[in-house]
Amino acid sequence: MGVFCPFFVPQGGPTTPLACHYSVETLELIRYLRGSATEQEVQEILEWLESDTDGSALSEYKDAHRLYNGVVLYGQDSDTAEAHASGKEQKKAPKVRWKRALYFVSGIAAALALVLGTHALTTRQTWNRLLARTETVRVPNGKFMELTLEDGTTVWMNSGSSIEYPVVFGDKQRTVKVRDGEVIFEVTPDKGRPFTVNTFAADITVTGTRFDVDVDESENRFRTTLMQGSLDVVSRQDRDIRFHVKPGETVSMTDDRLVYEKAGDIASVDCWTRGFIDMSGVSLKELIRRYEKAFGVTILYQGDAAQSVPFSRGRIRISDGLTHAMDILSGACGFSYTVQEDTGIVTIQ
Repeated sequence: MGVFCPFFVPQGGPTTPLACHYSVETLELIRYLRGSATEQEVQEILEWLESDTDGSALSEYKDAHRLYNGVVLYGQDSDTAEAHASGKEQKKAPKVRWKRALYFVSGIAAALALVLGTHALTTRQTWNRLLARTETVRVPNGKFMELTLEDGTTVWMNSGSSIEYPVVFGDKQRTVKVRDGEVIFEVTPDKGRPFTVNTFAADITVTGTRFDVDVDESENRFRTTLMQGSLDVVSRQDRDIRFHVKPGETVSMTDDRLVYEKAGDIASVDCWTRGFIDMSGVSLKELIRRYEKAFGVTILYQGDAAQSVPFSRGRIRISDGLTHAMDILSGACGFSYTVQEDTGIVTIQ
């Protein structure tokens, strides 16, 4: 399908059409929305939507829908919408346009029926299939990822993390699932559609904010820390256990129960998005876990991994490499280590 340009000016008074030309494919979408597309065109459009892998087709469909709705609601008929899409002007007497405006404003149900046309059921079925589609993204150890969801929400995924999200969000709610690892969400505000993150331990609900989620069901680990805005955390084991979290506060799993407390150094929460490993106030076991994920290695240690690492504060730059990171750790804890380059196994002695 072709590339779209915005049809209405979002700011600066009444909306007016922009001078731009639309592709032939856009005309097919306009005909589809008005219910005058051929059976072959309808089939091609539905297959195009269902085979959409990167969201580009859905984005173009929505743009065409806004174009059509905007022209209809401003008193122009579906032929005029098609003319705008093709770049051809149609001159209508102001009196006729005013009558059409009154008709569509007073009869919005008729306008909606016109938009859906004779293919309303087929469109709804296709839309429902798109809503049911989900994507799962897994980030291997040693890698990081940033992605943008359909609603504009930005997601940063740390090494070894995995999330599941719908290709298209519904009109009442936005729900994703963090399966494993550490993920930061910067949610696009939308009070009409709350954004919920499901985890094995709790559900986190926001309308627009920035927060961190770190989970590992195999180790019964859960933590969410709020950096901006506000959020609500509800236990999945007992729905009566809930917390309203403010910036600088965290909810974590301790001894199989959720604990609400201050987060401490809030700047350390998302330092991994800037390429650092935070070393302050964590056990050797936790630091080994962070090393393994950041560098994509396996670290074998037979000693007391629960011991605290003697760093009250400090960060390691991941780009400086594994050897540099291990040298700092071994110097602080008094052990030696070997690295098998071919297998990626680090043995602490």
